[in-house]
Amino acid sequence: MTFIPTAPGGRAAVLRFDDTGAGAPHRLPLAGTGATPTVALNPGLGRPGSVTVVAGTKFPPNRTVTLAWVAPTDLLRSGFPEPPFSATTDADGALTASVLVFPKSRIGTRTLLASIGDFSANAPFLVTPGTLQGPDFVFRR
Repeated sequence: MTFIPTAPGGRAAVLRFDDTGAGAPHRLPLAGTGATPTVALNPGLGRPGSVTVVAGTKFPPNRTVTLAWVAPTDLLRSGFPEPPFSATTDADGALTASVLVFPKSRIGTRTLLASIGDFSANAPFLVTPGTLQGPDFVFRR
């Protein structure tokens, strides 16, 4: 028998056997550690309009994870609000998804949050300004 906690960190549980034997019901204490999920963005920086890839591990398997830009706190008050989106984990609890950095995104550091229930992880991303050097000279805002 394997006890796999459904939340990160140390967890305890009790397995109860109901039977007609002496001392029933019987209880067996269980302990385990829930995995702490991680996410990373590759590349970790890019200009507005670029695409980065988020890769995550140790999430609950075969579940939908919500991904959302959460920082800076004034992100939703300026420019175009970027709605949350989702990705589904595989049988091992891993996920991979492409993430668009919207063309009107503010320059600076932001954070992508991946969450499902009690499980969450975040990764930083740096939005950089475009350049006027080739081959980017055709990039316009």
